[in-house]
Amino acid sequence: MLEALLRSLPEQSMRVQFRYEVVEDLGDLLEHYVEIQQSERPEVIALDELRVERWRAKEADGHSHAASPTRVLHLGPSRPSSNCG
Repeated sequence: MLEALLRSLPEQSMRVQFRYEVVEDLGDLLEHYVEIQQSERPEVIALDELRVERWRAKEADGHSHAASPTRVLHLGPSRPSSNCG
């Protein structure tokens, strides 16, 4: 699909940049998850508590990684970058 999009653009210089960032912790994601829970059913609450407990244990053991992909498409004259890498 990306190839079809790029082929449909008029011929000119362009640069496509993909970034993928991996963060070693979950930040405040679990606290936010707990805060937004709306269920009043005891079985759902119990399952969520168990789920959060297991997520916290995995995070403490270093198994939690949050990925953040970013795609940037620059159209126009392409300039070599001096800060590659």
